[in-house]
Amino acid sequence: MTKKLSPYTPLAAVVASLVVGAAPAAPPQTAPGRKPTVDDDVATIREKASSIGKYRELLNDRDQNVRMEAFQFMARSTDPAMQEVAYEMGFSSAEGSVRTLALRERLTSLHSINIELGELVGGNAAFATSVGTQIHYTIVASDPAHGAVFISNRAIKDPSEAWGTLSASGSVVQIDVRKTAPACWGQFRLGDGGDLTGLLTCANGAQATLKAHAKIY
Repeated sequence: MTKKLSPYTPLAAVVASLVVGAAPAAPPQTAPGRKPTVDDDVATIREKASSIGKYRELLNDRDQNVRMEAFQFMARSTDPAMQEVAYEMGFSSAEGSVRTLALRERLTSLHSINIELGELVGGNAAFATSVGTQIHYTIVASDPAHGAVFISNRAIKDPSEAWGTLSASGSVVQIDVRKTAPACWGQFRLGDGGDLTGLLTCANGAQATLKAHAKIY
């Protein structure tokens, strides 16, 4: 019988209470001075795969609290394989709450974001051409509790020093970058596989609104 968990149960406690021995297994020990063999490597791979498989099962648990806690635990793991499984399942989930959590976790873990600009929707065509086909922003700080990140070209001590922000609410990401030229703002919606699509308006004297796309996974 699955133990009933509070949404505020610590992540480590959630995993420990549901999967005995689910923590990534330590590699098999070899005798001092002996190099690991192919068989040793195979054993290590199988143990790690088994461990990840147990976490994957939690992502499909009947209890929503378990699914959410398991996703967050895996997404914040230092193991790239664990993160890959979490985001692959998170962004492909039919459950809105899991996709929302995946978006917030991914957004606040990024170090930069590249926005590709497409068709002109309205405004000055010459100015749109001068903006280019893509805009690259560096993320210098994040606020995971609010699903927001801060954009600048240097380290900041206070969020008010940032050029602007990217913030996630539900399946929507708002961008608002006003303290640099060109200033840009807009809204993106989460699509399949971590794709963000929407419109971006940029201004620097003249103004233009363009279709825009960013891939965060």
